[in-house]
Amino acid sequence: AFKVLNIAVSSKFPNRMKPCTSAIESAEAKLRILGARCLANLDKRHAAAVASPLSDTLLEDPEDSVRDAVQNILRDSPHASLRQIALMRDLVSSKEQVVLKSISLVEKLKSKAVTKALQSLLSHKSPAIRKSTRTSLLKRKEATVLAQVVSDKEVSAALRQETALSMLGTGTVKVQAMSYL
Repeated sequence: AFKVLNIAVSSKFPNRMKPCTSAIESAEAKLRILGARCLANLDKRHAAAVASPLSDTLLEDPEDSVRDAVQNILRDSPHASLRQIALMRDLVSSKEQVVLKSISLVEKLKSKAVTKALQSLLSHKSPAIRKSTRTSLLKRKEATVLAQVVSDKEVSAALRQETALSMLGTGTVKVQAMSYL
């Protein structure tokens, strides 16, 4: 099975989706990884169809090595929608450098899911992550998300002040920042 799938992947057979999907459900870790690589590199028209099995493998595979391999495969995918899956997972990593890198990479991805993920990082324990998130939201022209933090009385005063100070140079929301300060 491994040799057949390897040939299907390397020769880019047009009808390889079914064997790739079967491989990702295999009991053998090497086959699951190869199946994920095969799915992630299908034509763009298949990207939406393969997102679910790849996400499921990324989140639910019993082996760390398979999840890590799928994460890397998705990061390197030629399809933005598949890269976004990996980057969204990176945003919740326990490793600060991984989160910081992911914040800069998702900056160009315009989606509500990315905005929501960034919004949740505004109260992260790491000052570097909070600062990078605020910068990213401003570059994405999503200053209103920051304005919500400033006006939310349930958010700590220190965090509201930190956010307001970052908004001072942003034109339209400058007034909101100044009203807080």
